[in-house]
Amino acid sequence: MKKHSKALTSFTLGALCALFFSAFIYLEHFLGDFNAPIFSTLCAIGGIFLYFKLSRLGAFICGAFIGILWFYWVGFSFRFYDLTLLIPLVWVVFSLIYGGLFYIFCFFQNPIYRIVSLALSSFIHPFGFNWFIIESILTKSYFFPSKFIFFLLLIGVLIFSLTLSRKLYKISFSWLILFCLLLVLPHYIGFSNPPMESHSKLKIKTLSLDIPQNLRWDSAHLNQIIEQNYQQILEAKAENYDLVILPETAFPLALNLYPSLIESLKTTSQEIAILTGALYQENKRVFNSAYLFQYGEMKVFHKLILVPFGEQIPLPNFLAKWVNQVFF
Repeated sequence: MKKHSKALTSFTLGALCALFFSAFIYLEHFLGDFNAPIFSTLCAIGGIFLYFKLSRLGAFICGAFIGILWFYWVGFSFRFYDLTLLIPLVWVVFSLIYGGLFYIFCFFQNPIYRIVSLALSSFIHPFGFNWFIIESILTKSYFFPSKFIFFLLLIGVLIFSLTLSRKLYKISFSWLILFCLLLVLPHYIGFSNPPMESHSKLKIKTLSLDIPQNLRWDSAHLNQIIEQNYQQILEAKAENYDLVILPETAFPLALNLYPSLIESLKTTSQEIAILTGALYQENKRVFNSAYLFQYGEMKVFHKLILVPFGEQIPLPNFLAKWVNQVFF
């Protein structure tokens, strides 16, 4: 019974730790404008506090839940290849990878080891992509989201945990409040009111195009999408914006192969700068690119670091080629 109770406790702590570390994502989604910084601040502190309490099993559970809560979306592209059944397999893969990583992070109880391992976790890039940036949990908090601030927060919460375990309740909570204030105040004093000269004077409009993925790449809808994009650019120009930004692959075509469309965008860019995503084809190579039209000129920027699975298969060439042929 004791073993089952211990395992249940480890599972619960691991799951709670993962929920605290993931809260900033879901608070922003569900609360929107009501997502006060205090919520993400308390969740970040709570997650770090529980992190020091995790057993190896609890650490694996924490990482496994994080693998799903942070990256559940990765497998959704399989829907467009009639491979929906593979989506749960992607969740399993990510849960095992991050469960294993957190198992390593908490392999030793030594708090210094745990601080260093978690602080350095964002330098670990499974599949060559920076999936897990732990300091991003501070994005909507009162703390500045940097590696250094996160490292200091780890130390501060550890001291709080150690004093709390010795039943020094007044000292521990006084320390935590004072430490958090010391961590927060320099940021708000030094950065919350920068000189007006540092503010951009550009009037920028960003567009979010609500086009379902299954329609975006359907050639039957191509002309409609182009017309819709162009109308929104003209609306931004009429509203006296300096720059209009369209999202990635807003034009679902190899734009460099459409000279008439390019000339039209160049002409429009005499009065408003246009930054849009589109494909770029050169020989047999296709790039996911950004096109900047300004003062009648065009510049192209290719995306070089591709998202694993979504844009490339992060496997050796012979395996990637086989996966592309069999599945895609």
